[in-house]
Amino acid sequence: MVAKYSAGITSVRLWFKEFKQCLELYHEGYTIVEIKQASDDENIFQFSSTARARRSSRNLTQRLAALPDDVVELFPALDIENQKLVALLSIMLLNQFVNEFMYEVYRDELIMGDRTLEDREANAFLMRKQVENEQVAAWTEQTGKRVLGSVKGMLRETGLLERHGDVDRVNQAFVDRRLAEALVQNNLSKELAALQGRV
Repeated sequence: MVAKYSAGITSVRLWFKEFKQCLELYHEGYTIVEIKQASDDENIFQFSSTARARRSSRNLTQRLAALPDDVVELFPALDIENQKLVALLSIMLLNQFVNEFMYEVYRDELIMGDRTLEDREANAFLMRKQVENEQVAAWTEQTGKRVLGSVKGMLRETGLLERHGDVDRVNQAFVDRRLAEALVQNNLSKELAALQGRV
């Protein structure tokens, strides 16, 4: 796992349909190299341009490679809600900002029972990271807003956030027992706690 703070998350979406297709190809026997080549040659994920297809396929295959093997193997047996959680997990494993947002903001909302994420709470998290980390401190105000917007957009697509007026309602994730066990076995208990909203 190579987690890092990166503003590059602003150019990434959950891309669940494409992520699922990537894993399906992998299960069919395609290698990561072959998936990238197929995207380059045939735009199999149907992105809007050749350049975007190339960048996006690199992101998708990085996310696949970041997942533990048994989570990848389990993926087809999961329901769509848990497959979306795996898609989010793959991003959490590559981006420290997303990982810590899930643990320090999403998880806390569930533990505290408030279940309402206001913009000021997300902004407070960003300000805290700017104090703690030089990379995040170097982001412009606009970049910080775009990063937060991207993260919240992913959580909405996953179903963990639901916009109501000026706030987001925080929805509880129901993690499949088999997925929970796989995360524990792969030393991802912190990520599991973040997804489940548990101590």
